[in-house]
Amino acid sequence: MNTLILKNRNLLTFGLPLLLILSIVVIAQSPLFQLHPEELSLAITFDLILFIPAAYFLLIRKREIPKITTIPFFIAGIVIANLIKEFNKEALLSSDFYSALKIAAARILPKRLSGAFATEIAVIYYGFYNWKRLRLKPNEFSYHRSSGTISLLSVFIFLLFVETSVVHILLQKWSMVAALIVSILSIYTCLQIFGIMRSMSKRPISIEEGKLILRYGLFSESTIQISNIEDIEVSARSIEADNTIKKLSPLRDFESHNIIIHLKN
Repeated sequence: MNTLILKNRNLLTFGLPLLLILSIVVIAQSPLFQLHPEELSLAITFDLILFIPAAYFLLIRKREIPKITTIPFFIAGIVIANLIKEFNKEALLSSDFYSALKIAAARILPKRLSGAFATEIAVIYYGFYNWKRLRLKPNEFSYHRSSGTISLLSVFIFLLFVETSVVHILLQKWSMVAALIVSILSIYTCLQIFGIMRSMSKRPISIEEGKLILRYGLFSESTIQISNIEDIEVSARSIEADNTIKKLSPLRDFESHNIIIHLKN
């Protein structure tokens, strides 16, 4: 009973500040923020930098948890507050969430960390937050319905789920901790794949300011100057691979194409 109470207290201690941070991020992406950006920006900054670290400190002040653990929440609050500000600036220039997030993260975080951080956030956003049906603009074009990637990833998630269940049963006979770790990692992988799958319907190909922006979910993207396009060929013919040919799909030769873009350079 004492162990159960201790685990519940630890869950509350760390879970409550994280839940508050998540709530603030959701508010920052809501229509309410667009109506009152200045007032809410000030409130969000105050909550992230002062209120949440203070709330965490009050939760741990009479416990054996080191008080210095308040510092990561304070630093995270500063980073997230700046990231929200930079992201909202970029969101005014780009309708694509992931593109705006990558630029904002690159301004706040180290180069090696910013890309991975933006991808992790985007996976959560597309997988569990953005459920609104995308209405394509005249300059946007979808591709997910004719792609074989979604079907393949769906099968992979199913197989991974079945395999995880079997491995968990076998591992728990040896070590429950090992079984939980493997299961958590597998579930997290499934969630990531699910988010990547859904991103394909949320990130259309677009033509913007003389540029053709090719996107393939979170897998890949490329920006081509329209002036650099020599010819666009509607074709599914096989092409002998060499170093001058690039495929947008991560499945490469396992997925057929229907468009070939020939470039001048």
